[in-house]
Amino acid sequence: MDYRVTRNVFTGSQTIHYACPKCGTALESNLEDAGDDDTCPECATHFFVPGERELDEELRQQERKDREAEQKRQVEQRKAQPGTEHAERATRERQTAQQLRKRRIAQMIVSSGGICQPHETIGLVVGFASSPNSEAAFKRARERLLESAAAKQADGLIHVQFQSQKSRGQGCVLRNSQVLEVFAWGTAVRWTQND
Repeated sequence: MDYRVTRNVFTGSQTIHYACPKCGTALESNLEDAGDDDTCPECATHFFVPGERELDEELRQQERKDREAEQKRQVEQRKAQPGTEHAERATRERQTAQQLRKRRIAQMIVSSGGICQPHETIGLVVGFASSPNSEAAFKRARERLLESAAAKQADGLIHVQFQSQKSRGQGCVLRNSQVLEVFAWGTAVRWTQND
């Protein structure tokens, strides 16, 4: 699919200009939507918004800028408080890792079936949660599944499944009350380049 990306000189936001692959209708999307599933308003054809390469580059540039700003802040802070460099570095590395994991999770594609995008299999990931509240149990199991995939540097999860069962609670608080145990699993994948 042919497309072009333009940047608004006033706001800095980027827009992808492209045409529907079926009917040719001129379409626009924000760069943040690159790779998302979309539908043509004219002919209802489903397609993926182009521009993932530019989005990845934009994210890398933003990460680089964030790192440089953080390094500059840390240098200034070290000058003001000598002797705390090791603790600050450890905290910074933890925060950076958490931010990258959150960003990866936010961009992760989750599918109960397969996907058409070229990918390599990383492996099986799992998530488990239990709660008296079924919605909370499913939500937490999904979060843990995504965290497991992000820890393996996955771009997506395919063939995701959930299994649940009711059981008696354990411990002082939940003793003899019904809880829902939710077990989630899927295959973690990483995108590959089209050659």
